[in-house]
Amino acid sequence: MHQKRLKKNYSSKLLWLMWISAALFFYYENVIAVSPGVMFSDWMRDFYLTASTMGGLAAYSLYAYSSVQIPAGIMFDYFGPRRLLALAAVFCAVGSLIMSYAHGFYIAASGRAMIGLGSGFAALGCLHIASSCLPLRHFTTITGLTLTMGMTGSMMGEGPLAFFVEQFGWRHVMWVLALIGFAIALLIYIVVRDFAVPSQGTVLTHETKQHFLSGIVRVMRHPQSWIIALYGGLMFTPFTTFGPVWGVPFLVKSFHLTRTGAASMLSLIFLGFAIGAPLLGAFSDRLKRRRLPLYLASFGALICLTAVICFPKYLSIWAVNILLFSFGFFTSGFLSAFSMMRENHLPEHNTTSLGFMNMINMIGGALIMPLIGWAIDHLWDGTMQNGIRTYHLLDYQTALFILPLGIALSLCILPFLKETHAKNIAVNS
Repeated sequence: MHQKRLKKNYSSKLLWLMWISAALFFYYENVIAVSPGVMFSDWMRDFYLTASTMGGLAAYSLYAYSSVQIPAGIMFDYFGPRRLLALAAVFCAVGSLIMSYAHGFYIAASGRAMIGLGSGFAALGCLHIASSCLPLRHFTTITGLTLTMGMTGSMMGEGPLAFFVEQFGWRHVMWVLALIGFAIALLIYIVVRDFAVPSQGTVLTHETKQHFLSGIVRVMRHPQSWIIALYGGLMFTPFTTFGPVWGVPFLVKSFHLTRTGAASMLSLIFLGFAIGAPLLGAFSDRLKRRRLPLYLASFGALICLTAVICFPKYLSIWAVNILLFSFGFFTSGFLSAFSMMRENHLPEHNTTSLGFMNMINMIGGALIMPLIGWAIDHLWDGTMQNGIRTYHLLDYQTALFILPLGIALSLCILPFLKETHAKNIAVNS
């Protein structure tokens, strides 16, 4: 009934334009999300960082990102997407502006945190609009298209962003990204409309607060919520850790590449994800099964990432390109877990349950990024070059091996996931 009212009030073109505007913001925040990788050596030099503090700086955005996932879900369910998404884009822009002028770790960390706070609304905003405005039977496919938009942004944030950093310097690039963020905020405010607001006004009543709190409690008390979210976190953490941060220095060390060359190779991960997300999402929808695509995703991602990290000396550049693309392709299959999360809860808890899962996904990266940096520093033999610590290939390999171990653990969790057969089992139970 709700979707029928939306279609009566707004044209189909406007509803799709709303999603496109939100997806454009998601594209933009993914460009910023991968910037630590291509600015790795610049930040280490300008902020006097070690590998562990570099990992910590990169993780600040994930700390903020994960902290707002459940509150963001509640706010989207109550206030609608217009003001929230516009304000979130402003936060990303201001954070980028702070980064462009930062000269110390803590100022840079505050900029990264603001970026994380704004970014935390991007994916949920797209999913909220998709689940509220667009055909529900295609939710997994639309989720795949949303992630494709985001991964296209990540590709832009690798090779092309590295090129611009080399040409103009990382501070100028961050300043331009800030201007783009303000423009996207204005576009969202003009195009997006609010909907699905449970009551008039902007003040949360006691009854509404109780309703939302009960929704959070229901989501967190459901055993499948934790199992599905843990699986998603184990699968997504290697993707968010290797691609945006540690992949560039690892490939530079493994194959003696330039920063731009390594970033261009790494962009194949996001290309694979962009292609795999809608294909594997549609495959899961058509098959009406969720667990089988998840098994395929875990096995494929484990084989590809293990080969890249453990055996680079035995691989040609072309083989690594294929493996990186395949790693992204198979990892995208974990999106069926988002559908499983949604299908385990009542429709009124859609965004809250998805926010819970997204929070767990990002907590994994926030914990692992500095842990990998700490391990690399622990293995460091004291070598310095131009005032920057120099690490050996074996240092990176040893520290990064935790990532395929996480994927292997996700396979151990899969038998405990309850198959939903692409149906809302909470409604039917």
